[in-house]
Amino acid sequence: MAAMLNVACPHCTFVMTDDGSLAGQLVSCPNCTGQLVMPSAVMGEPVYQQPAYDPGFDPGPAYADSGGGPKNSGAAAVMSFLVPGLGQIYNGDIGKGLMMIIGMVVSIVLFFFLIGFVTYFLIWLWSIYDAYNRAESINAKHRSRRMKSRGRAGY
Repeated sequence: MAAMLNVACPHCTFVMTDDGSLAGQLVSCPNCTGQLVMPSAVMGEPVYQQPAYDPGFDPGPAYADSGGGPKNSGAAAVMSFLVPGLGQIYNGDIGKGLMMIIGMVVSIVLFFFLIGFVTYFLIWLWSIYDAYNRAESINAKHRSRRMKSRGRAGY
C-alpha cells in the first residue's frame, strides 16, 4: 500500500490526502477552490505548500471587506451621528469617511450662502445611514463565511 501524504491548503489550511499520484500537479482545494502544487514528499504531518499563482482566485467574502472582523453597527451609527464620517472610518472605509468629513467642512463654509444648511444635514444623515448599513453588510459577510466553513467541515 502506498504511503499517504497530507497536504494543507495554503489558502484555508484544509488538509487534503494524496497517495502520491498527484505529485507535482496543480490541484484545486475542495474547501476553498484555491490552487496549489502537490508536493512529492511523503510525511506523516501536513505539508504546507506555497499557493500556486492564480490571478482569478477569489478567497471569498471574509477577505472582501476592508474592515477586518465583525463590526458593531450601532456603534458605527453613533460615531457618524457625533462626527459624520467617523463611522465609515471605523468600518474600514477610510476614504469614504474622509470624503464625508471634507464634505462637512465645505458645507460649513457654504453656511454663508444658506445652501450649507441643506448639504450639512444631508451629509450628516447619509453618514449615519451608510455607517450602519455598511457595518451590517460586513457582519452578514462574516456570518456567511462562518456558516460556509461549518457546512464544509466534513470534507
